[in-house]
Amino acid sequence: MPDELYFLSQASLKRMAQYYTANHLHFDNSRLEKLAGIFELDMRANINTFSKGMKRQAATILALYCCADYLFMDETMDGLDPIKRNLVKKVVYDDICSRNATAIITSHSLRELEDTCDQLALLHEGRIVFERDIQNLKTSLFNVQLAFGHEFNENEFEEIEIRQYSQKGRVANFIVKGDREKVFNTLNNKSPSLLEILPLSLEEVFIHELDALGYSFDAVLETEEGAAE
Repeated sequence: MPDELYFLSQASLKRMAQYYTANHLHFDNSRLEKLAGIFELDMRANINTFSKGMKRQAATILALYCCADYLFMDETMDGLDPIKRNLVKKVVYDDICSRNATAIITSHSLRELEDTCDQLALLHEGRIVFERDIQNLKTSLFNVQLAFGHEFNENEFEEIEIRQYSQKGRVANFIVKGDREKVFNTLNNKSPSLLEILPLSLEEVFIHELDALGYSFDAVLETEEGAAE
C-alpha cells in the first residue's frame, strides 16, 4: 500500500478487487464486503470520485482483502480524520493478530504508531539508524521532576544515568535512562520535597536515544539553514 495510491481508471472497489484477485494467491470476498461495510464505502462507486481519506480507506480494504502474510503500508493514516484513523488502526491490528501476519507501517508521525506497533525503527538517508522494542524503549527512558528544601546540583545524582538536566532554583527536571523503580527508590532515599516520574512521548524518547548515538539534530538544522541561504 504505497503513499501515492493508484487505481485503475474508472475502477470501483469491486473492480479493483477483481484485479487483485488475478495477481494474488489468497483473497477473501466475504471480507471485502465486510470491510466495505465497516468503512461505509460503496463497492460499486468510482474510486476516483472519493475524497483523499476515502481513497486511503479503499486502499486499506484492498490490502487486507489480499490476506497476505506480509503487509507494507506507507503513510496509512494520511488524510484520515481522527475517527477513521482509529478505525483503520483497529481493523489492521485485528487482521494482523487474527491471521498471525506481519505489517510494516511507515509514518512521519510516531504518535500514529505508538499504540499500534511492537517494534519501531528510524530510517535516515536510506538506512536504519535506530531500532528498538517499543515497550522497553518507553519504560527505560523517562522524565524526573525533583525538588528539595535546600540547595543542590546535578553532581548529587551521579549514581543514575542522566541524559538531560535543567534546574531552576530548587526544582530540577531531567531525563533519566534506567530502571524506573530503582531510580525512584534511589531518589526517594534522598528525601526530596517533590518527586515525580513522568512518561515521555515517543518522539521525545527517539530524540534522546539518537542524541546518545551521536545524531545531532542541531547540526542537521544548521546544514538545512545554510543550504537555504
